[in-house]
Amino acid sequence: MRLRLRTKFAALVLGLILLMMGSVWYLIVSEESEMEESFSNQQRLTMRDELHKRAGGIFAFLAANSEALAVGDYLTVDAFVRDISREPDILFVQIVRNGRQVVPLPERGEPPVFTPPPGIDPAGDSFQVGTVIAESGENILVASGPIIDKTIGVRVADAYIGISKKPIEDAISDAQEMVRAVGKNARHNMTFTTIVLSLIGIVCALLMVHYVVRPIRTLARGARIIGEGNLDHQVSVSTNDEVGELAKTFNEMTRNLKADQVELVEKKKFEQELKIAMEIQKTLLPKELPRAPGYDFGAVFSAAREVSGDYYDFLTVQANGHARIGVVMADVSGKGVPGAFMMAVTRSILRAKATGSVNPSDVLRATDAVLRPDIKRGMFVSMFYGLLDPSTARISFSNAGHNPSLVYRASSGAVDSIRCKGMAFGIGTARQFESLISTREIGLDPGDIFFQYTDGVQHAMNAAGERFGMDRLMDIFRVHADLPAQSIVGRILEIVGAFTSAEAQFDDITMVAIKRTSVSVIPAKAGIQHGVNSVGHPDIAKQTGFPLSRE
Repeated sequence: MRLRLRTKFAALVLGLILLMMGSVWYLIVSEESEMEESFSNQQRLTMRDELHKRAGGIFAFLAANSEALAVGDYLTVDAFVRDISREPDILFVQIVRNGRQVVPLPERGEPPVFTPPPGIDPAGDSFQVGTVIAESGENILVASGPIIDKTIGVRVADAYIGISKKPIEDAISDAQEMVRAVGKNARHNMTFTTIVLSLIGIVCALLMVHYVVRPIRTLARGARIIGEGNLDHQVSVSTNDEVGELAKTFNEMTRNLKADQVELVEKKKFEQELKIAMEIQKTLLPKELPRAPGYDFGAVFSAAREVSGDYYDFLTVQANGHARIGVVMADVSGKGVPGAFMMAVTRSILRAKATGSVNPSDVLRATDAVLRPDIKRGMFVSMFYGLLDPSTARISFSNAGHNPSLVYRASSGAVDSIRCKGMAFGIGTARQFESLISTREIGLDPGDIFFQYTDGVQHAMNAAGERFGMDRLMDIFRVHADLPAQSIVGRILEIVGAFTSAEAQFDDITMVAIKRTSVSVIPAKAGIQHGVNSVGHPDIAKQTGFPLSRE
């Protein structure tokens, strides 16, 4: 669903306003709730301290009358105990001496034997406070301890005091209810205030959005008119801000477009022709690499211009029931459309002549015979053509004036430059070509790498005028020989690019690498497979980060 800029902007502003107001409301309400909880806890602590102080005060009075208790004068203490017991929260005050309850005084007879109330331990050697729950469920604070005659330092009796917590708990509950009511009222007021401020903010945001977006809408309408082909239209935006500057720039751009309209049409025509040439060239390059047990293939193509004169290819050559992999590397003198056209012609001729032939030099002789009459004066084509026999791990190849092949030997770490006599198509006479062309054959051990390339690699030049050269190229194999073949050619392209730095690529760069990965070989009569599922063009880019071609 398409949303207008005004809708997006309004939604963003309104969202920020609501988020801000909601956050403020949440923080204030949370703070109030924490204050209520803190107030309630403080009340509980205060009430608890008051109960302890009250029990301590009673003990202090009893201790002040310890002399009377020591001589058996219980009347004064009994009067105090009976008086204080009338208070509703004092449940009992009992004084025990020699195991008998001497206060309150019994109405008749001897003082009864004292039995501590359920849940109350006998008085210890110091004043202590605890809480028990009565059978009725009421919480009772019980204070117990000895009454010491400070004059003689003798324990004259024990005291047990029971104080009900219910009045205190009721008072705390009432205070909490009052605090909750105040907090609820405050939250209601805060919610109402937040809603009112949010509504005011929404109205202000809508007005601001309208003011900000209006010139942008005017600019968008002008762009649509110009996009329909009316280059005489000028956008009228009078604001003195970035949108106004954009409108002025847009009007200037429109005038330039009108002035360059004819040139633009011609340029588009040329670009269309160039695009067609690029598409044709793409269809001529392989989209996938061969797949053969015990071998790993890699290739990369980087054009200096939109279309290139470089060419590489992989062929499956069946002869006498024996499958071989044909490897082609060619470089057409000149670049651009003429070079690409000559590359396409060369490819077609070579593919036709390579069918069924196991001798690379015969294939190149036949190709030269057909191609030579069509090569314009001043143009030439250098080409490498080799046949890999996976069953024997040997490559036979011929070279029509192309770069020497490189072979990395895993056993020694050396990089050999393998030359083969021959001259390029279009140079000299047919007789000279036939007399010079020859075939060589080499073997590959596990870990060895066979490499072919165009001269855009070693001739790459940096800003100081220094060429990349063969030494740097060979060093790359010594350092990165453990990588897969596709990663190796990709690494070479990356290092060459870093070497040339800001300098534009002068020449096309094309590379092919064949790495023998194991001693496994395929039977002589087995076919050579090509498939995206194994090493196809889309998978290579995902697995190694280096595509087959770069333009």
